[in-house]
Amino acid sequence: MRVSELGCLIVINLLAFQLYFQDAYGGAFSYIDEAACILLAVACLKYRGGIESAVRGSLILLALLVVDGLVGTVVNQIQLSTYAIAIDVVTCSKFIVTVVALFLILGSIHLTDAFVNMLQAEAKLIIAVAALCGCISLSIDIGMNTNEVRFGLKSFEFIFSHPEVVNLLMVGLIAILCSSYRRNRFWMLLALLPMVLTLRTKAIGFAILASILILGIPSFRRSWKLVVALLVLVILVVAWSQITNYYENDAQARNQLLNGGLLLANRYFPLGTGFATYGSAITAQAEFYSPLYESLGLSTVYGLSVLSSSFISDTFWPILLGQFGWAGTLLYAGSIFLLLKAIYAKASLCNASGDVGPFLAMLITFAYLFISSLASSAFFAPMSVYLAICLMITVSYRLHADDVEDV
Repeated sequence: MRVSELGCLIVINLLAFQLYFQDAYGGAFSYIDEAACILLAVACLKYRGGIESAVRGSLILLALLVVDGLVGTVVNQIQLSTYAIAIDVVTCSKFIVTVVALFLILGSIHLTDAFVNMLQAEAKLIIAVAALCGCISLSIDIGMNTNEVRFGLKSFEFIFSHPEVVNLLMVGLIAILCSSYRRNRFWMLLALLPMVLTLRTKAIGFAILASILILGIPSFRRSWKLVVALLVLVILVVAWSQITNYYENDAQARNQLLNGGLLLANRYFPLGTGFATYGSAITAQAEFYSPLYESLGLSTVYGLSVLSSSFISDTFWPILLGQFGWAGTLLYAGSIFLLLKAIYAKASLCNASGDVGPFLAMLITFAYLFISSLASSAFFAPMSVYLAICLMITVSYRLHADDVEDV
């Protein structure tokens, strides 16, 4: 294993357990994902040649989004802190920047078997420990469940402070295990167990979808349209469940944030209110609390007040609508679409030769991100960088692998 790969292994672990370290120690651990994104962006500068058109297009649309946000910031003068604005620029760009940087870096540097094997071994260890702890927690209180009861059971949160982090951790581990799909199917299915034990509707729906894909992807290899149709169908079913759960009740924070986002998108048409003004994580901090929450009457909603702001960043689309308006929402959606198109092109090269791992990793990662975007900040969340790295490692490794797995 190269020294650079050892460093990468350490960074992946810091990203995977960032929210644990953040809760336990706070401080600098809050910005591990932003730091990793910036380091990758700097590292990729020496590999900037030969960028694919779809990747270039995604980066251009992201740049236009940043311009949109900065213009809104300057014109509206709602957020006056340069620090908050800078943090939010990185937060809203980090997923796309990370994927683009890895396209460039991993297009020139081929990962070693030792590095990927080490990642897979660690992934299996984490999955085994999480699954065992989840099963024990069903009957014995070992301090890994929330106090919230769903379906007659307490939600499993492992070592974290929220069950959703367990889901994101497992999705990334599944993406890594896709680098040796045939050998790792059991472990990929086992990773779904801790997700189901979180008792989140989206996690259960995703587990059903992922099980079908993991077990059936070799049969679907030449029928990608069927796979995409199935994916869209399940996402819509799970999405509808999320919508009825979170957005029908006017007292729910997510409902209020969505209504506010739509109102702001129309009021500040077409560019929105600017960076660090609505729904983004930085605005949950008292010193950067947005005046928009008070003007919209959101400061009295549970979880959105200045003293209790834990639900402020529990959305994705309302952030886009509020901060970047209709124009920015279309720009970001277009950037993600082009990025997905570029990853699909790479995965298809492997798929054509019988290696379904990268295709499966792409489907699973983006399926969960899109489902998660209805009830969390998803692409802006701290672990989005972790998911981007896990996905791109598998795509790059299998694309340059000498062997093709017999599936």
